[in-house]
Amino acid sequence: DTPPLLCGALREYQKTGMEWLAKLYKRNLNGILADEAGLGKTVQVVAFFAHLACNEGNWGPILVVSQDLNVLKWEAELKCWCPAWKILLYLGNPGELFKKRQVWTDPSNFNVCIASCKQFLKDYEAFMNVQWRYLVLDERQNGDNLAEQHWNEILNLQRSGAFINYKFPFCFC
Repeated sequence: DTPPLLCGALREYQKTGMEWLAKLYKRNLNGILADEAGLGKTVQVVAFFAHLACNEGNWGPILVVSQDLNVLKWEAELKCWCPAWKILLYLGNPGELFKKRQVWTDPSNFNVCIASCKQFLKDYEAFMNVQWRYLVLDERQNGDNLAEQHWNEILNLQRSGAFINYKFPFCFC
């Protein structure tokens, strides 16, 4: 069922995607949500966030690491589909980012933090100090350009929930 926190109706395949993510979460498994462009993968993930809150009591903090150009898209989708969520956009000059990191001391100040991959890697040590309840790594068209060190940083991030690679275009050979 669609979580009551979610504003809007999901298509059947989006419900299926949300339910699949919920099954992964229950089993503490990682997953890759991969689909054709335009089918609403972001909405499926936002619906999953609503499921976590309504059905699992998990209100975050959740970290979304995305391409620079998708950070504001994530914010717009969250505000549209889940307006009750408190969103922390990790954007700004060094002084603004310092103030935003102060908000992290109390996770009830926000539900979802959205950061660019570039900013995440730059401020990795600060991100490590937060016990994230879930991590979403949004698509990276140049994912193969991430250094092994960067993968280790992403995979070693403190989190109690499973890790999602969200439409990550690379091949397991």
